[in-house]
Amino acid sequence: DFHINNSIKYESNQTIINPDVDYTNLNSSIFLPLIPDIAIHYRCGDNIPSDTYGFLPFSTISELIKFSNTSVNYIYVLSDPPDRVRVFGDPNRFSLNCDNILKHLHEHLIEKFSSSVVVVKRNDDPLV
Repeated sequence: DFHINNSIKYESNQTIINPDVDYTNLNSSIFLPLIPDIAIHYRCGDNIPSDTYGFLPFSTISELIKFSNTSVNYIYVLSDPPDRVRVFGDPNRFSLNCDNILKHLHEHLIEKFSSSVVVVKRNDDPLV
């Protein structure tokens, strides 16, 4: 057990949602498992300005999840914080685009996996 800001106590096998930057289809004040069934590392801010990298279509992501044959109760999309300073200059230059992409990915995953908890984590949570 440990405390954050001397007020929130939780187990070391749990994580919390920061409602300022994360989103979920659940009440954001509940504790979630530290390790989800599916974790997607989505490097949005690095991919937007690149002519070398790109994004997988959302349908490919959901098909890969279905192909995993895993019981999918929790899906976490882990991405960079919205205020992360980027190598490419202005730290806010791509934040709005990333936010829009991640919100649409969140909606897509909720639609495809309606019985799952879908979380987009964009904070600097020490447990994730």
